[in-house]
Amino acid sequence: MKDYYDIYLIYQINRDRISTDVLKKAVKTVFDNRNLAVRHNDILDLIEANENIHHLWSNYSMKHSFAEEIKFDDVFTCIRDLCREIGLI
Repeated sequence: MKDYYDIYLIYQINRDRISTDVLKKAVKTVFDNRNLAVRHNDILDLIEANENIHHLWSNYSMKHSFAEEIKFDDVFTCIRDLCREIGLI
């Protein structure tokens, strides 16, 4: 869940400083190295609908005061927006 929080925080604080071209290349490299050919939107839909992930986020945010005010829906909106900005969806 820390990765989700990190993406959320970086996107909120440094949105204008994110190089979408560099990030897109990095994501493509990781996917290529792992031989992943995925439909990103389908994966995002599965993650977003997964109740277990929502539960994990709830537990994470209760354990970490810095995340207690942040809803999973807000985190996931940032992730989806970032994926859209770099052309994954």
